[in-house]
Amino acid sequence: MNATIRIDFKPKESDLINITDWLYAEYVKTKTGFYCNMNIIKTCFDENRMVIILVNKYAVGFITWAFNTSYSAEIVIAEIHPAFRKFGYGKILANHLFSHFIKNNILTVDLECAPANSVHFWKKFKFKEFPKDERWERPNLELYKILVECQKPNVIKDTESEIIELWNGEPSETRDRLPDWQWEIKYKKGLNQLTKSIIFPCKYDWRIRWRKGDKVIYDEKVKRFNNNKISYGKYLILENL
Repeated sequence: MNATIRIDFKPKESDLINITDWLYAEYVKTKTGFYCNMNIIKTCFDENRMVIILVNKYAVGFITWAFNTSYSAEIVIAEIHPAFRKFGYGKILANHLFSHFIKNNILTVDLECAPANSVHFWKKFKFKEFPKDERWERPNLELYKILVECQKPNVIKDTESEIIELWNGEPSETRDRLPDWQWEIKYKKGLNQLTKSIIFPCKYDWRIRWRKGDKVIYDEKVKRFNNNKISYGKYLILENL
């Protein structure tokens, strides 16, 4: 008999009770899992930031999330019942969540890999590691995924192009360094809107330069860039210039 699978973005109290029960059973048996984070899980449930997967009407997995900004989400906890792992339920659940984010204009999603071995699961979804910066690194590996089509960084050879350049460091540290990433600016005809948005993880104090050929329009810290041209958070978001 085939199992009936359903995704639910509005789980009921009974679903939360089922999840609590199997999280507790796993903790008692293995001293691992997320039962110790039930207060976080309950808060996400109360605030409608939880999606579950049901097999034959029984909640066998869940993902909770938080919003970093209006365009960016962070996965907080993701877990599948021990007896239902390695059947693809985690993949089904994550793909539904990503589609839900896109429909609600969320551009990026990120997470911390805890436990560390979860990195293999998330990299199957093409999550990437955040650029290294020892001053801001967190205890666990951080991964991110851009959910929408955007312009990819590239090496620009045309010296007359209009370019956005980004350094993995502050202006005072990078004056004699080539940029770490470059994007050639292309506009929609007759508009100052980019043909493709630039979306890339970045820190407030990193150096950003906007130039056209040899003419420099801006060269300073990201956080001082015109706030009409950048969305603050973990990412550089440029749609208009």
